[in-house]
Amino acid sequence: MAEQSAPSSPYTKNKTVKIDLNWSRIGPFSRYDTWLRSSVFEGRFDIYGAQTCVGKFVRNDGMLPANGWWEIVCPDNSFAGGTFRLTQEGNINATGADVTGEQVTFDLPIAN
Repeated sequence: MAEQSAPSSPYTKNKTVKIDLNWSRIGPFSRYDTWLRSSVFEGRFDIYGAQTCVGKFVRNDGMLPANGWWEIVCPDNSFAGGTFRLTQEGNINATGADVTGEQVTFDLPIAN
């Protein structure tokens, strides 16, 4: 098993939230329980749908509205990635695509 590297900054949030996700690889619904661990710079999240998928996001800058990139990987080897904007409300508003070209969008609340 590969050794997982420590995050570049300690996670200050560790909570369960609801993600609004549009991607057929996760399941037929649009809202899923998601375990979120994050800092002001980056985060990781586990999405509990038809399969449990893991995601990561990293901010490109420190100013609001912040920008960044994200990726989600699932056990069936499906993968999606793209970019996001952090809204004033503290949500990640993300767009991107998976390896088959299917559009993937999500809204992930990361604020308190």
